[in-house]
Amino acid sequence: MCWTRLSLVVTEAFVALSAFGAGVMFMAVPGGRLMGMTDATLARSPFRSYLVPGIVLFVVVGGTQALAAWAETWRWPRAGCLAVVTGVVLVGWIADGQRRDGSCGRCRRFRRRLFRDLRVSVGSSLAGATFFSSLVGH
Repeated sequence: MCWTRLSLVVTEAFVALSAFGAGVMFMAVPGGRLMGMTDATLARSPFRSYLVPGIVLFVVVGGTQALAAWAETWRWPRAGCLAVVTGVVLVGWIADGQRRDGSCGRCRRFRRRLFRDLRVSVGSSLAGATFFSSLVGH
């Protein structure tokens, strides 16, 4: 397995495991206490608890990342396209979470900058790995 494919699989697997873990914690305790969340965070969302966001995090974010890691490992012909889709799903999840965040202004600005940089780096890494793996044909 070439290094671009390996780095993509490791990244996707890490994100999938993280999403699975957080999703399980949100589903187990919908109040969000296990993740250090409060009801104030939900004030700007249509949800009354973290149950539905936990299910979405587990199934949509974790599931697509795990599927992409599996597809890349087994060299599925459309694995590169799937990697791009999972990157878009992840960026959408992060962007929505940041949009709904109701914490203090200074902390929120710092986190927005941090997550913006993270989104750019994750998105460009996924796109770059997909592009290079399609060029190499591995």
